Amino acid sequence: MTTTIDGSASADFATPLPVAEGGTGATSAAAARTALGAGQAIQLQTAVATTSGTAFNFTSIPAGVKRINVMFNGVSTNGSSIVMIQLGDAGGIETSGYLSDGWTANTTNTANTSGLVLAGSSGTTFERSGIATLCLISGYLWCYSYTGSAGSAGGAEVAGGKKTTSAELTQLRITTVNGSDVFDAGSVNISWEF
Repeated sequence: MTTTIDGSASADFATPLPVAEGGTGATSAAAARTALGAGQAIQLQTAVATTSGTAFNFTSIPAGVKRINVMFNGVSTNGSSIVMIQLGDAGGIETSGYLSDGWTANTTNTANTSGLVLAGSSGTTFERSGIATLCLISGYLWCYSYTGSAGSAGGAEVAGGKKTTSAELTQLRITTVNGSDVFDAGSVNISWEF
């Protein structure tokens, strides 16, 4: 017996419908996307206010992540040290082995090996807004790019770089190059994709 289901009806199956019969063979939306080769949707985390403190850690990044976006919204500090991103694995945040360079309009470039810098210069009046993207190339090698603005005081910014972590990435930190300037405005958030 064949049953036709029109657009106004729905059906519940005791067992997931296999792909060969028009289903996904999965019991959740995430598993269905994976079964169809579409991966998982973007996983947006909870934004964190950057109005005090010297560093912000995002932990519990799940295994298998291939792309991470770090979104900055009006982030500033009370000093002149450049904001940067550091990567980490189960062993902790890694503070060396980075290759990064940043440029802020009307300034010189700034190279750094202790993290992935956002810009070429900084100042107490800069309010950074932009997106940093980390993409897994292979193994534990991450490629990095940033585009954004330092607000009316600083102008456009671009940066790029790379870092190979010692194991699978599980966390990242937002801080400054000197590690002691205090954040005093804005917010930051991350999202990831598999």
